[in-house]
Amino acid sequence: MNTKPLFDVIVVGAGPAGSTLSAQLGKKGFKVLLLDKAEFPRYKVCGGGITLRAASMLRLDVKSVIRDKITQIEFKHDGKDSHCHKSDFPFIYTVMRDEFDNLLVNEAIKAGVQFLPSTLVRKVELFNEKVCVSTNKESYYGKFVVGSDGVNSVVAKQLNLMNEREAFLALEYELLTKPEALQKHKGKISIDYGIVPDGYSWIFPKNEHLSVGIIGNSKDGKLLQRKLSEYMEREQLSGSFLSQKGFFVSKGGNSLQITKGRGALVGDAAGLVDPLAGEGIYYAIWSAKILGEVLQINLKHNEKNLLFYQERVEQEINVELKLLQRISKLFYSNSYFLHRQFVKRPVFFKQFVRVTANEISYLDYYKKYRKRIWYWETISRFISRLNR
Repeated sequence: MNTKPLFDVIVVGAGPAGSTLSAQLGKKGFKVLLLDKAEFPRYKVCGGGITLRAASMLRLDVKSVIRDKITQIEFKHDGKDSHCHKSDFPFIYTVMRDEFDNLLVNEAIKAGVQFLPSTLVRKVELFNEKVCVSTNKESYYGKFVVGSDGVNSVVAKQLNLMNEREAFLALEYELLTKPEALQKHKGKISIDYGIVPDGYSWIFPKNEHLSVGIIGNSKDGKLLQRKLSEYMEREQLSGSFLSQKGFFVSKGGNSLQITKGRGALVGDAAGLVDPLAGEGIYYAIWSAKILGEVLQINLKHNEKNLLFYQERVEQEINVELKLLQRISKLFYSNSYFLHRQFVKRPVFFKQFVRVTANEISYLDYYKKYRKRIWYWETISRFISRLNR
C-alpha cells in the first residue's frame, strides 16, 4: 500500500459545491481529484433557479447556460389571490442543471483538477495521516475527503454523519408545451403555496419548455403526484414530458455534525438548504468557498482537523438557515393569512429582490421587520388556537 497521499483533496460529487471547491483549490495549485458516479453532462432534477447572489459568488460567466432571466414572480394561495411582483432587473436566472453543472466541472478541469466521471464510491476510510476512497475502479488516497454528493450522500453514510437529517420530497416535470404557454410564463416564476403542507408548487420557464414541480413535508409520492396534476390542470398546462422525476431535498436550519477527522460535507450533503423555499445552490457554493479557505490553511500548515469549517458554517450559514427555519414555521402554520400580508405590502417583495441581488442579507431583512414578524407570530399563534 502506498503510504504517501497522492492527492491533497478528494472530492466526491461534481455538483455546484464539489466543482466550485475543486476549482478553488486547483487554482491555488493543490492536487485535487473530483469523482462523480454519473457521466457528464448528466440530467439533474432541480427547479434550476440561480439567484443573483449565487451567480455573483461563483465569479464565473454563466451567460452561456441561462435559459431565462426572471423579472417577475407570481404568488398564489391554493390557486387564489394571485399577485404578481415585478422587478426592474433580472433577480433570478433559470438553467438546466446538466448544462450549468457541466460548465462548473469544465472550470474545475481548466484549474488542473483531475475529473473522473462514472466512478461509484463504495467505501471511505479515514486514517491519521490520509484518507482512502475505494470505488468501482480502484482506490484513491489523499489528505482530505469531501462529500458533495447530495442528500443521499455516500460519504456522509461512510463517515456516520447526518443520521438525523430531515428531508422534503419533491417532484419535477420538464414539460414541452404550447408556444402561448411559454410566452405567458417567459421571464416569470409562479409559486402557489397552500396546496400541500409546508410546501408549494412552481413553474420555472426554461425557454423551450417549462419546469413544473411540487415540494412539501410529505413522503407520500402519490399525494404529491395528484396535487401536481391538479395544479397543472388549474394552470391549464398540457403537453409532452421530457422527464418526470422525484427527489429528496434536505431541510436546513439544524445544527448537525458535518466534519469528522479528515472528512467534511458541503452543500446538500451537509443539509445546507433553505428550509423555506428549498433553494440549495447558493448555500452549496457558499459552503464550498468556506471549506476551500479552511482546507488551504490546513494543507499549508499540515493541520488535519476541520472543526474550524464546522464553526464557520454555524456562524455564517446556519445563522441564516435557522432564521429561515423560524420564518418557515411561521409562514406555513398560517400561509393564507401571511400571503395576504405580502400581497398588501409590495415592499416585502422589494426587500426579497434585494436579498437575491446580494444587496442585503436575510438577517438584514429580519432586523428591519422584526417587530412586524413578532406581530405576525402572535397573530399566527392566536389563529392556530382558534383552528384547533
